[in-house]
Amino acid sequence: MHNGVANQQKDKNPVMILYNRQVTKAEVEALAIYFTATGWPVSIVVQNSEIASHLQINKHLKLNIIDFSGQFASEKKSGIVLPAKTHVSAAATTFRHLLKSRIIRHEALRLPVLWHGLWRDLRLARRLMADLKPACLFVADDRTPRPDMCFLRAAREVGIPSIVFSYAASSLESDIHLRNDKLPCHLNYGTARWLKRWLARRFPNHLCPKKGNDLLFFGVWDMLALAAVGLADTNPWFLGGGECSSVTVLGP
Repeated sequence: MHNGVANQQKDKNPVMILYNRQVTKAEVEALAIYFTATGWPVSIVVQNSEIASHLQINKHLKLNIIDFSGQFASEKKSGIVLPAKTHVSAAATTFRHLLKSRIIRHEALRLPVLWHGLWRDLRLARRLMADLKPACLFVADDRTPRPDMCFLRAAREVGIPSIVFSYAASSLESDIHLRNDKLPCHLNYGTARWLKRWLARRFPNHLCPKKGNDLLFFGVWDMLALAAVGLADTNPWFLGGGECSSVTVLGP
């Protein structure tokens, strides 16, 4: 009987946790500790070894930290399993980040760069879902295109439940305030006003629901990129309006 229970636990599909922002460190650690303690294997998906190094989790047979390529980690440091490092010089890395930041701010180039990045994240997320077959997916946000929305779509395509865990307070008013100074989000100002109006008609949930605020949640080029990969049919003004199955709430 004990052997049967042990085999059942061994055969459990892992709980997948997407960890791509350091502010969610405490929540990710708590989820990983809870599920490993209850016998569930856990796979934490990270963007790079630097963000993984901030995690304070004891090494556990049921815990894996995986990079976006889907390769299981091979380097061990301070009781944490990290993705294998790639040998890229610091100067090359700095130049790459600088070039990317300049390009992504240029309106004419932002669309193809973001479109390519979304397709890449979708492809990698689908491969991870196929390889790991997780029991469920935890993400911190369902309104961030890269990589959260891509992982949620990949999970939904194969029927894997997904949960958004709360880590900070958010409100409609704060979302409006953040976009008031961004011309790409204003429906009647800035470049490509006709395109913004067309997108607002095509995806009405992206238009601010509060009267008197003609704002799009995403800028026009971001919306086009999302529409091009099929990720624009959401309601981003509300947490849980994306493709997640459930949302946790902060209790008293």
